[in-house]
Formats: sequence, structure tokens, C-alpha cells
Amino acid sequence: MRIQPRHSRSRAVSMVHPTSLASHHFQPPDLPIRRRSRRAKAGWVQQWLNPPAQFWPAVAEAIAWMICCFVLRLGADWLLAIAPTLWIPVALGLVSPAILAIGLSAWVPKLSLVLGYRLLLTAMGLFLGGKL
Repeated sequence: MRIQPRHSRSRAVSMVHPTSLASHHFQPPDLPIRRRSRRAKAGWVQQWLNPPAQFWPAVAEAIAWMICCFVLRLGADWLLAIAPTLWIPVALGLVSPAILAIGLSAWVPKLSLVLGYRLLLTAMGLFLGGKL
């Protein structure tokens, strides 16, 4: 019984000419690919920009907007109390909803009513957060 050295196997593989491997094309298996169209990607934006059609979901959304802005204002006041030098980024953060709503209403005029409604809720939440 003869034992072959380890390097003989690797030498045999390295002796294969590279062009002989080119004739065997590798075909990857057909896997299902989940691709979303642009319309599907933009669907959640459209859903978010449209107001709820029923009364109670609209009330829940209004309460959610006000509470989020209330908490944002409390967090901004807390951050300014800790680090007063951050007043510029905090001010930009508090003004950004209004800037965003004005910009979107200029680019997408049919959304101006929805954006105005949400801007009003944002302003009310920021105002109530500042009064606390």
C-alpha cells in the first residue's frame, strides 16, 4: 500500500488548463426574487400622505401627531436645558415640520390640505409641549 503525499492532489488540480473550465458555464439555480415595483415602493408614502377616511382613525391619527410633537418639544426643552449650545439644531428640528410642509405643498399642491392639517396638529403639539 502506497501513501501519496498531500501536495500531489493539489498539483493535479493546478494542472487543469483554465480554458477547459470556460466551456462549462455555471448556471445559478432559479431562485424567486422579490422585487418591488416603484409603485409598490411609493405605496406606503401615498398611504401615509392620505388622511384616514373614517372618523375614529382620523381622531387616532390626530392624537398620535399631537402626542409625538408634544414629546418632541419636551425632549427639545430637556436637551436645551442640558446643553444650551445646541440651540441651533434644536430650533431647526422644531421648524423642520413647517419647512417640510411648505416645500411639499409647493411641489405637490394636491396634498396641501393634508399637509396643512398635519402642520396644524404639529404646531398644536409643539405649543402644548412648550406650555408644560
